[in-house]
Parts: sequence; C-alpha cells; structure tokens
Amino acid sequence: MKRLLFLLSLLASFALAQGPQGPQNPQRNPAYFGGYAFTDGAGGWLLGIVGGNDSVLENFGVRLEVNVPLGPTPASLSLLGTWRYSQGRVDSYTGVGLGVAKADQGYLMGQLVLGGNLHLGDHLALFLEGQYRYLLPAGAYPNTAQVLLGLQYRVPAPQGGGRP
Repeated sequence: MKRLLFLLSLLASFALAQGPQGPQNPQRNPAYFGGYAFTDGAGGWLLGIVGGNDSVLENFGVRLEVNVPLGPTPASLSLLGTWRYSQGRVDSYTGVGLGVAKADQGYLMGQLVLGGNLHLGDHLALFLEGQYRYLLPAGAYPNTAQVLLGLQYRVPAPQGGGRP
C-alpha cells in the first residue's frame, strides 16, 4: 500500500506541474522552511523540519532536512539536490541526497524525494511528497518509504520581488 501511495504521489506531482506550454516559473521567493510529522511504522513518530532554496541555479535547488524521532527510529540529517517544475499555484519537485542517521551508531543514508506544493497564498503552501530512505549498512534498520503531508512557509522576498 505504501508503494502504491508513493507512486501515486509521483505521478500526481509531475502531472500537476505540466501545462500545455510546459513548466512555468511564477514570481515566488525560492527560500522556504516547513515541517511534517509521520509515524515510523515501529510504534513511534518522527518530526521533520525542512529548509532550502529551490532556485539556486534556475530550477535546481538545495534542501536540508532534519528528522527528530519520538520513538525507536534513528534521527537523521540529509542534504538534497532538487529540481522544481512550476505551473501557477502548483510546484512539483524531485530530490536526491545523502545524509546520516544516528541511533546506537551512525549510518550513511541515501534519500529520494518526489512531491508537490499547492500554494495557498504568497507565503503558505501545503506539500505532499513521497520519500524513500536507504540506510547503510543494509539490514541495520529497515529502509523506509512514506507519503508525507506538511506545511511550507515561503520567506518573503526582499524589496524588488522574487525570482526572475
């Protein structure tokens, strides 16, 4: 079921961002931060905090993510490179990155993110994304795939407007 939801979020994010003329770039400041909470499947919860800039170079961006456990799952910190597509009030994005997870010892972690934002106004957006995390060494903790719903805040643009 989780894999089906993950694939559906992937398809929806790409479909929503494509218009008849292809991706477009609305005037929004690219700097953001946000958060989400999700169950880890092992009886606990994780709180996720994300921040980044989705337009460091055109549609390429960076994202920093921290997950704080409220259960047995390890805490994690990851840095991702992202690619964003925009159409009106909707952005879709994909990201790939590396990080570390800390429990009884440190683990290397790979991460894949696919999702979309629905902008409710100039600064507030809902996001839906699918995430897959792979921890090394394999088998130390289960790899995870989840679909997340969260809230994002766009930092107000400096005088002169948002991204070109």
